[in-house]
Amino acid sequence: MLMRSLAVVAALASCSAVAGCASADASDVPEEDDAALTSALTGTLAAGTKLKTTANLNFRSSPEISTNVLRVVPKGTELLAVGGDAQNGFYAVTHGGRTGFASAKHLALATAASPSSGTSAGGTPSAGPASADFRVTYIGDSHSDYGGNAHASFGFLGEHVVERMTASGIPISLFAASASSPNWWFDDTPTQAATWGYTQTSPTPPRRSCSRGGQSGPCVPKLSAILSDHPSLFVIEQGTNLFGRSRADVTNQIKTMLRQIEGKTDACLWLGAPNASTSAHSQESQDELWQLIAEHAGGRCFVMDSRMMPRVDASGVVVHDAQGNLVMDLPLPYGGSDGEHFAAAGAGKWADGVATMIEFIRDKRR
Repeated sequence: MLMRSLAVVAALASCSAVAGCASADASDVPEEDDAALTSALTGTLAAGTKLKTTANLNFRSSPEISTNVLRVVPKGTELLAVGGDAQNGFYAVTHGGRTGFASAKHLALATAASPSSGTSAGGTPSAGPASADFRVTYIGDSHSDYGGNAHASFGFLGEHVVERMTASGIPISLFAASASSPNWWFDDTPTQAATWGYTQTSPTPPRRSCSRGGQSGPCVPKLSAILSDHPSLFVIEQGTNLFGRSRADVTNQIKTMLRQIEGKTDACLWLGAPNASTSAHSQESQDELWQLIAEHAGGRCFVMDSRMMPRVDASGVVVHDAQGNLVMDLPLPYGGSDGEHFAAAGAGKWADGVATMIEFIRDKRR
C-alpha cells in the first residue's frame, strides 16, 4: 500500500538555551549505587506512565552510570515513562522534551495506581488498555539517533517520534544507528559497530560493544532479535544512506529486508529519506530512490514519502480521501545545514507526520 509523507512543528531548544547539555559533572547529586540498584520501582511500565523522582536524579544519555549526565532533575519532579522494562536498573523517561534514562532506585509512581490506569493491583506497572494491543518497533539511521554522538547536530526525528508515541500511549521500541543502511540490520550480515552514534530505548536485546575500523561502539542488533516479540508495526526509517548505491544494490537491500521480516510483524511502514539539498544529492537521484522504495516495498508495507506532508483543513484536521486514506500532498522542503539532516523545526514536522501515519495504521486495525 503506497502512502506519502507528513508533519506539524515541534521545536527543540539549542543546547546553549536550555539546561541539560551533556555533562560529566554530577557532584551535587548522589550517584546511583553501581553495586546494588535495588529500586522502589519495578516491572514493565506502560508508555506515558507518570513517575516522580524521590531524590535529586542524574538524567543520563544511556542506561549506564558511566555515561553523560544530560541534566540534574530535582527531587519531586514528574517524568513520563517511554515504556518497557528497566535496563541495567534504568528506565527510559522523558523530561522537558528530552528522552533519557533515570535510575529506578530514585523513581516512584506519581500517583496511587489502579489496574485501569496501567498498574496491576499488586502495584507493578503493566501495559495500559489503550496501548496493550498495539506496539511499535522502529529502526533508523542518523535522522533518528538522538541519544548517540549525533544528537548535537541531528537525530531530532527519532526524539520527536518517541515523544509523540508516548503522548499517544503507544509503546515504541526504537533502535537507531547513525550511518546505517538496511543491510546493517540483516540476520546474515556481519554485526556492525555503531561508532557514529546509537540510540536504543528498549532493554532488549541487551546492549553489547563491538569494534569497527579500530573504533568501538554499540553492536547494531539483528532483525531476529529486534522483532522477537512480534510487534504490531515495524517502522523502517532507512533511505539516506542508500544514496550513491546502484539500483541493483538498493533493490536487493529492500527485498532482503522484506524477506527477513516476513511473519515477524503484523504490518510494516517504510519511511525513506526526506528532501535533501540538491548540492548533496541530485533531484534525479532522490526521485530514483523513492521510485525504488515505492516499487519494491509498496506492495508489502505502508510507504511514506517523507518529502510530503499530510493535507489539513482550515481547522487543522488531517484530510482523508474517499477511500479513507491520508492525503499526503503538501511539500516538506529541506531545511538544514549539512544537505541531508533537518534542523529541529523541520524534523518536528516530519516526526509529527510519522506519528500521524502510525496512528492511522493503528486505527485501521481496529
